[in-house]
Amino acid sequence: MLEQISEPTGIGSRAQAGRHVVLLDLGMRPFYLLAAIWAALSVLAWGFGMAGWLPIPVAMTWHGHEMIFGFTAAVIVGFLLTAARNWTGRDTASGLRLGLLCALWIVARLSAVTGPGWLAAAANGLFFLASALELARVLVPEKKPKNLLFPAVLLVLGMASVTWNLDPARSHAMARVGLGAVAVIVIVMSGRVIPGFTRANLQRPEIRNSVWIEGALLSTALAMLAIDALLLDPRFAAVAGILGAALAVARSLRWKPWATRGIALLWMLHAAHAWLIVWFALRAGAVLGLAGGESMALHALTVGLVGGLCLAMMMRTARGHSGRAVIASRWDVAAFVALMLAALTRVLAPLMPTQYLTLMMISSAFWALAFGSFAVLYMPMLAFDSRRHRRAPATERPTREA
Repeated sequence: MLEQISEPTGIGSRAQAGRHVVLLDLGMRPFYLLAAIWAALSVLAWGFGMAGWLPIPVAMTWHGHEMIFGFTAAVIVGFLLTAARNWTGRDTASGLRLGLLCALWIVARLSAVTGPGWLAAAANGLFFLASALELARVLVPEKKPKNLLFPAVLLVLGMASVTWNLDPARSHAMARVGLGAVAVIVIVMSGRVIPGFTRANLQRPEIRNSVWIEGALLSTALAMLAIDALLLDPRFAAVAGILGAALAVARSLRWKPWATRGIALLWMLHAAHAWLIVWFALRAGAVLGLAGGESMALHALTVGLVGGLCLAMMMRTARGHSGRAVIASRWDVAAFVALMLAALTRVLAPLMPTQYLTLMMISSAFWALAFGSFAVLYMPMLAFDSRRHRRAPATERPTREA
């Protein structure tokens, strides 16, 4: 079994000792902030450019690339560098090494805008390669092969990003590959964190995963990735979509999401996870003739599932690893609700073609509000506050939200 995620355990103290730059103490600190700032600014710039409100050139391919390989990758890498320290007891990148990873990510973002393509490809490739090697360095000695899925998926993301940068004509295919890889990571990580946190907070030991459901769901996601990467018959995607939606429903029911309604940082995770069902269903619907189904599925995955889980986990782990109570504030709830409205508006937009641009702009504004709020609210604790937990138990105490 893959390990469950717990709140910070206070390990890695040797690497943290004498640290002068709080921002570079732990992977989540710089990458969560970079991801949130980039999520807000890039989507606003793209949306305003598309609407003609800003005199800047915009491209759908740039927007897609940056959401997958910029924003989402930063959250994934920040989370995995933080979680791997807890799983293994080994120090992950901090200080100069972490700063260099951040520098590669920033160069990749800037060169994606200014060019040349080879520089963007080099920076993106080195970022994903260095991140994968850093994870492998601490995970390989544990001799738990299933954990090596994470550096392997980072390498797949790096390959797709580099191919996209060097050969923009293949951007659509590489977007599918990148999204499939992200879906695999999201399915694995949600299967760790959501039932574990829910069981601990509600003190409901019966909330557990089914081994066969988890295995079948991951296999279905991998099959979808292969279908997209190998350009197989779309009818296979329809079958995978129907099966995946059914498995995701069965998985969610085992986690009893209705019991979390009084704990915001729990129901946020469950609400975001519900978009996994929607994504699988819309992938099937797109093949079966649903008008606008492909765009709807794309944004159910990227805005609803990935964006929602990223924001909820960023809030949760930022609070937990900075020594604060893992309890959402009203501003946190408002930001998450704004993100869910962004997802709903963007997914439904293709059904209303005459209002498409307006709905796209509304969705962009809600998205930017959600992640911009996170950046403003969490910058003090991530960038400047060095408080940390003492050694914590493997499970959380149940807490009710105010």
